[in-house]
Amino acid sequence: MNIYYFTLAALLVGTVMLAAVFLVLALVQLKRTAREAELLVRKVNSEMEKVGNVTAAVSGFAGAMGGSASRLLGSAANIVFHMIQSRRRKKPPEAPSEKGEPS
Repeated sequence: MNIYYFTLAALLVGTVMLAAVFLVLALVQLKRTAREAELLVRKVNSEMEKVGNVTAAVSGFAGAMGGSASRLLGSAANIVFHMIQSRRRKKPPEAPSEKGEPS
């Protein structure tokens, strides 16, 4: 009967030690992941500051342009767009057939 209790105690101690090892490994990995996440958040924050600066610059430029200038620029862009679209719609002349067939 003593061997039975000794075996159970040994299995219990082994299980607790194994669980402790896995817990330590999991906590080490969690620490690495948290460190990487913090670096990623800092990088994203830095990029967002750059985007904010660009947005502020564009907003300032648009405000400086005023209403009439932006309408003029929009009209010019619209004219250029329609010129490009009309050129794309024109079909190129067809080349004569190489087989010698009359067209």
